[in-house]
Amino acid sequence: LFFILSLVLSGLGAFWLSRYLTKNAWAGFVGGAIFAFAPFHFAHIGHMTVFSVQWIPLFILFFINMFEEKLWRNAVFAAIFWAANCYTDLNYAVFMGVFVVIFLLFQLKYAKQQLFSKEYLKRFLLMVIAFFVLVGPYALAIIKATLFSEIKINVPVQHSVSQSADILSFFVPSFMHPIFGSLVKPFYEHITTYNGTWLGGYIEVTTFIGFTTIILVIFALRHFGTARLRLWIIMATVFFILTLGPVLMVHGLVQIPAEWLHLDKFAQRIEPNLDPLALE
Repeated sequence: LFFILSLVLSGLGAFWLSRYLTKNAWAGFVGGAIFAFAPFHFAHIGHMTVFSVQWIPLFILFFINMFEEKLWRNAVFAAIFWAANCYTDLNYAVFMGVFVVIFLLFQLKYAKQQLFSKEYLKRFLLMVIAFFVLVGPYALAIIKATLFSEIKINVPVQHSVSQSADILSFFVPSFMHPIFGSLVKPFYEHITTYNGTWLGGYIEVTTFIGFTTIILVIFALRHFGTARLRLWIIMATVFFILTLGPVLMVHGLVQIPAEWLHLDKFAQRIEPNLDPLALE
């Protein structure tokens, strides 16, 4: 029942968001179908938190409504669905925060007067306060566990590398594809192999965006001049980069190591109890 509800809500949320942005019901239907039946979504059907992407389009919808309309309820619903993302998966909550920052920076250039209007600032403040009230207990529990827990995190680096998104995997059909699945299986075996050892994890590297999405993106790039479309292309570019992980993977090859970023030292500052083996 949970998975059915998540699937339905994912499709409905993306449908409402796409229809609102395009003012076209058919475009909304296509957007809802693409989001609900995305290979990434179905690949993680066994991971309850990752599978629960239904709150993402709902937050975005009400957050944008909060900027374009003067209804206070939009701020309340935006806070509720942002909090829902937080309780579902912290990664999604952080992604929504990134979305908010990019959106505000974009409006700073194209709608500065509206952005700094008293009406909008009040709605934005309401959303922020409501969000922190809703996630307060959860946040305090996480902070307490982080500061006082003696549990050490021990994830070998080979897992981080082998399960990072490969650039080609965004354009190669999923291993679950009814037609191309058997043909692309060697590709997924290759990009999940580290130092000659296959670590499995096809699910973690399933990021195919779909043929329909690729066609729509190409079409959208031809109309980059529209301000609203430019916003979404910037969003897509930023989040695409974020999905690549600490190294750039191309057909299983590490092209740009991130050692110069000293991520090991940064990780130890955030989590003092981090097991040294996880930093090898």
